[in-house]
Amino acid sequence: MTSLIAWVAVDSVGPSALYFASDSRITWGDGRRWDFCKKVFSSNTEPEILGFCGDVLFPVQALGQVISLIDSGYLYKKSDSTREKFIKIAEVIEQIYSTYPEPHSSPFTIIHGVRLGEGNLARFEVSILTWSKFDGFKIEFIPTLEKFEQSDPKLIVALGSGTGVIKNIESWWEQSDVGGTSRAVFSSFCEAITSGTDACTGGAPQLSTLQRKGVGKALGYVSFENTYLSGIIVNQNCNLNNIKFYNSSFEICDPVTRTRKEGAQRQPKPKM
Repeated sequence: MTSLIAWVAVDSVGPSALYFASDSRITWGDGRRWDFCKKVFSSNTEPEILGFCGDVLFPVQALGQVISLIDSGYLYKKSDSTREKFIKIAEVIEQIYSTYPEPHSSPFTIIHGVRLGEGNLARFEVSILTWSKFDGFKIEFIPTLEKFEQSDPKLIVALGSGTGVIKNIESWWEQSDVGGTSRAVFSSFCEAITSGTDACTGGAPQLSTLQRKGVGKALGYVSFENTYLSGIIVNQNCNLNNIKFYNSSFEICDPVTRTRKEGAQRQPKPKM
């Protein structure tokens, strides 16, 4: 299993960004675990992001293939609506799954985020595809508001084995003086991971985003000890200049020093 969330960031104009975040852990029935699995994906050519929870082996392969089809320009027509796009994604996944060995089949959920329009007129939509042995494939379209008030919940989706602890901790953050912010959602998610309450959730947080303009983007994460991208520790000799890195307080950080970047907004500890 895993922990997976989606939320909308809001400013004075309206919805400004969509974020997907997950943990990085895979667990096996004998108690073994591995904390470096990629679980959120972003298109390099379209304003789309994807993520998954539940079974790992099939979704991680399928989403890699889906992203390749999207980026090649093969999958969509220009006239396709967001629902038509997701239905095409679902059809590809169902086709791939039709030959998957049954003994290895475990339930999984895939989420898809897309932006409509650009700039101040941009809005975001989220869709969900689930599979289980008893129900087969099911599609759900998640409504998102075009105009958020401060009191409106920004957390759209919380999924996976860590859902309970995520919602409990997020509820506490929402009651603080930073409630209703992206910082509250992401910081509570990081706290849920590091709490160790859910044994199937762990490793570094992973982030992908859609902003008001541009295509999907992967975001990095820094802890006190390491710098991560897509769940893995990155080599600081590589080019990190084109990627934004965040800490658990949702401060923009320098990927080398792992401290708040010069000029970046400080995020003080919340007050109840």
